[in-house]
Amino acid sequence: MCSANLQFQYINPSTQVALFSDCVNQCASTIQRIQWNIYEGANDTTKNIIQWTPFHQKLHFFGTNTTNFTALNSLFINNSHIDYWRFEVTYAFLHENSSSALNFVINKPPDKGSCSISPRNGTTSTVFTISCTGWIDEDEIQDYSFYQRQQQSSDEMIMLGFSVWSVIETRLPSPNNESSSILNLVVHIRDYLNCVREYELEPVTVRPDHMEIEAFVDVLTNSQVHSTNNSILQQLTTGNQNVVGQIVTTISQALNQNNKETLEKTIACMCSIDF
Repeated sequence: MCSANLQFQYINPSTQVALFSDCVNQCASTIQRIQWNIYEGANDTTKNIIQWTPFHQKLHFFGTNTTNFTALNSLFINNSHIDYWRFEVTYAFLHENSSSALNFVINKPPDKGSCSISPRNGTTSTVFTISCTGWIDEDEIQDYSFYQRQQQSSDEMIMLGFSVWSVIETRLPSPNNESSSILNLVVHIRDYLNCVREYELEPVTVRPDHMEIEAFVDVLTNSQVHSTNNSILQQLTTGNQNVVGQIVTTISQALNQNNKETLEKTIACMCSIDF
């Protein structure tokens, strides 16, 4: 959900709406029925009002007879011509009904742009450049953030950095996967009402720079934290939040992978011993 104004809740059409209703003044025991009703709105410019019409397609909704109601994002994606929505809940009691409603307006996320990354392959010490161009939004672009998608078909992502500028220089971690060096990246372009457009970058190949990582670990284990010769320590002392976060992610994934490989080798050795 995006930010609100005085009359409507702004909503990103790529998200779902989850609403909760409650019966106040200890009236829960007298409820006969709960019903959610959905309306689509059209702007009547001559009267400067929104005309509401019942929306009868039910496949986009869950919990229409419960206190918890959900409208899937397919409602907005499949009905992109509709900008206004009303969700109304009605509580039926023995002798009366009571209702409440929330109005939403679609706030379209940034559009018509693209993003690219170069180079398309490198190591964890390579400086990659992410460039985003052509994005427009009536609420203006607020910032850009980029994420590592854990798996290509997964929604699980790790944030790697953000910037108010459309060109970002960054170091990238190597995928925590011994069978592949391919990294899947996603850029979020956000406007000033917090609506987001998600953009998939072309996959890049990132291999761990073992020499740099081992040199950094060696500096730490030998308590040489004040050494100025190690490139990773130099980057960490810049105080740049993005850079520090990227290096921490890179080092932690590399160490996790090393620990996994060590454990697998140990298990393999144990299995080969005859007792």
